[in-house]
Amino acid sequence: MTRWVPFGTTFGVIARVIARMIHGTKGGANALARFMASARFMASTGVVAFGLTALAREARATTINVGGGCTLVEAVTSFNDEAFAPGSPPQPGCTFVNDGQSTRTIVVPSGTVTFSTVNVLVTMTIVGGGVGQTALATTGEFGFVVVGSPLPNPTLTLRTLTLRKATQTTTATTGVFVNGLPGPAHLNLDRARVADYTRDGIILEGNPGSSFEDVDVEVLDSTVENNALSGIEALDAGIFVSGSTVSDNSGSGIRATFTDEFHEVAIISSMVANNQGGDGGGIFVLDELGFVTVPRLRISDSTISGNQASGDGGGVFTAGLRATLDRVVVSGNTAAGDGGGVFADASEIFELTETTVADNQAAGSGGGVALVEQTAESFGQIERCLFAGNVAGGDGGGFHSGGQLNIFNNSTLHGNQAARGGGMFHLGFGESHMTHCTVAANTATVSAGGVWVSPSNPLFFGNIVATNTAPVSPDIIVTPDLAGFGADNLIGNNSGATQALPNGVDGNIVGVDPLLGVLQNLGGPTAVRPLLAGSPAIDARSASSPDVDQRGAPRPVGSALDLGAFEGSCTAGGEELVTNQGFESNTAGWVGSFGTTISSSTLQAHSGARSLRITNRNLGTWQGAEYNLLGLAEPGEVLGANLWARIEGDPSEPVLFTMRATCQGAGGPTFTTVASATATNTAWVELDGSVTVPDCTLTELAVYAEGPRTGVVLYIDDVSVASQSLSCDNLPPSAALVAEFDVTNDWGTGYCGEVLVTNLGSTPTSDWSVSLSLNGTAIYTIWNLDTTGLTGVITVSPQAAWSQIIPPGGTTHSLGFCADRGASGTTLPSGLIATGMF
Repeated sequence: MTRWVPFGTTFGVIARVIARMIHGTKGGANALARFMASARFMASTGVVAFGLTALAREARATTINVGGGCTLVEAVTSFNDEAFAPGSPPQPGCTFVNDGQSTRTIVVPSGTVTFSTVNVLVTMTIVGGGVGQTALATTGEFGFVVVGSPLPNPTLTLRTLTLRKATQTTTATTGVFVNGLPGPAHLNLDRARVADYTRDGIILEGNPGSSFEDVDVEVLDSTVENNALSGIEALDAGIFVSGSTVSDNSGSGIRATFTDEFHEVAIISSMVANNQGGDGGGIFVLDELGFVTVPRLRISDSTISGNQASGDGGGVFTAGLRATLDRVVVSGNTAAGDGGGVFADASEIFELTETTVADNQAAGSGGGVALVEQTAESFGQIERCLFAGNVAGGDGGGFHSGGQLNIFNNSTLHGNQAARGGGMFHLGFGESHMTHCTVAANTATVSAGGVWVSPSNPLFFGNIVATNTAPVSPDIIVTPDLAGFGADNLIGNNSGATQALPNGVDGNIVGVDPLLGVLQNLGGPTAVRPLLAGSPAIDARSASSPDVDQRGAPRPVGSALDLGAFEGSCTAGGEELVTNQGFESNTAGWVGSFGTTISSSTLQAHSGARSLRITNRNLGTWQGAEYNLLGLAEPGEVLGANLWARIEGDPSEPVLFTMRATCQGAGGPTFTTVASATATNTAWVELDGSVTVPDCTLTELAVYAEGPRTGVVLYIDDVSVASQSLSCDNLPPSAALVAEFDVTNDWGTGYCGEVLVTNLGSTPTSDWSVSLSLNGTAIYTIWNLDTTGLTGVITVSPQAAWSQIIPPGGTTHSLGFCADRGASGTTLPSGLIATGMF
């Protein structure tokens, strides 16, 4: 066989890659470090490429069983040798088995197999007895090295096993290195786990400019977790992740740098969670070429949550590329810079569709999303999305734009916080257009609680911007104003845009309550603020588009389009859970938390003669007064919450209304901010919001007021916490069916439950299915259901024909599954969406 170390023939390619990495933009230093590490590895170990005359052939023997004297390294070497020298015998102790397998297969029994670095030169599959049954523990600098070559074009598949660092080794280790500089090479994970490495879990290095899919990794129903650097890192190589989890990695979960136009990152029905990084805690994608029209990052039907960035982009960081996110949940991510959820720099096109961006935080601007490009070529397209509960230390709580054209359609911005533009902030080169959006309950500490736009000539039609708070211009600031560009809007307070949005001119409605219901899911992929019966936004715009609302429900209902992101009218029928709302006689039902003293006081009152006075607050901001809801609120239901607050002892202080909940088997409680505002010593301020009760077996559930610094006296009054029961006249096609997951047994490391589907329509179903996220858990048994997968985001449907029919008012039963969580946890399925035929 002809073999050589690949530096002679590929030196020009290597030099070009190094030059690009040295002179590139963000991420170049990190990519260079990875490249040099792999180059040192090749030089020190003699990783080989093959001459063009070395033609790999199909092995006559297709299976080798590890064990009985045949090691894993010997099995791989046997296939390498036999492929390039047909007739070569296997390594001593190994045996070829002709069992009809179409691919060279190595079978590894249950238990732990420890090995050092092994080179994979031809296509082969390594199969274990299961992720929890078979472990391949590596002691070398790399576990597997897939060596690329134009003719063999090798693919390594790891199936139903765990690949991890050996606990006894102190060597800096990486799980798999796919070396595409000599030629094409590929890696497939199939129901596998790659974990616990002191460097990256997987590294891929392609040959820039060669072709599509010359070097790539496919991660199918697998887990890449707990690696000290990136979970997956690619240089000029493709990444495809489906039905998988990438979590708890310390150098970004997924990291890719492109210097050519041939590769992309695609993430489908997966979770990227709890990773950490510099820029891009969850996902980092850098295109050094720029201005490629095809998407370089595609994420769909996935969750990006709990990731942290010490720079920009807590959940996702993109630079110089087109990115699309469809039906994605971006939640609970944090960034020390800009873009708590998503950061996009120099992006040609940035598209969000049917996506939820919630509860992300940025120390800088863009709590939810930050776009910073200022060119005419770039633009952001937001369609039917939700931005909720995001917080920015700078500007743009929900969404921040540094200048490019932005188009917001049929979307909701609710409960976001920032210095300026609590809901949305735009400053710079391009225009910012908004049509049929609902911007409500957002907060700014400086100005424009709802929308802050300058300078541009935006198109601003059919929106609701109301119930936002800020010291200056609580709802909207637009500079220059919207004269000639804005019509048919409902603005609660038009201070800051008075010339542009006068009441009664161009169909604008100013200074009225839009009568919005609390944020909740009423069908469709994202939650909405529904219009309650009698809202002035109903039938308020005579236009022909859009033809659906944020949920996908048809427009119009009635004589004309409704304003905002919701079309239709709902009647509220919620049950009040607080029995002592005004404290007119006593403090019954309320207790002081953490040693505070509470009393029914006549010193201040929002209504009536008394309020609740909370004193002896000398330990911390968390001290206040709480009300027990355990046994009153149902798991999974939406609660609307409202109270009025003021303080004594300071001019102004933050006040929060918080829910504390503990699920059975969880390590501790979770804390959710229901509503927040800045209270003063001169007037009462309203805190208004909504919250979803955790869908679990609850051992604790309470709401409480907190927030001011120690020593400040807190007053609250007219407190309401009500379950939200709505009857709506316009539901999207999927909303006639409501799905929930009912837990029947939960033992910590696993659970069992039923998928319950209720038909709210007026006719029977003829067929139905439910999509849901398993949130990192794995199904191991089902009953009466068919499923598209066992991990990730799946779709389940009934096996029996009779189960497909649900009469009006009827609910399915006895259709469910059991799943494993792993070592511990409280995670349950979420995001259930039922669809059906009628």
